[in-house]
Amino acid sequence: MEDYARDFIDVNPSMNVDLVSLETKEGADKAKSYDVTSYPAILVVDNSGAYQKLWQGEECPPLMQELASYAR
Repeated sequence: MEDYARDFIDVNPSMNVDLVSLETKEGADKAKSYDVTSYPAILVVDNSGAYQKLWQGEECPPLMQELASYAR
């Protein structure tokens, strides 16, 4: 996922990307609160933290254009 995130940032430099590890308390709490049940996962939330879109497991990674359309 790190390569995908790096490539996404290269193509969409104005978008904010946070990589979160499930091995941290913060990451595990975030996964639980957004009902992430399969990995890898990509979660899009707005600036207030409201859920926008989740791809997980075999759905991951989405096309970068699709991700960008939710992340705007």
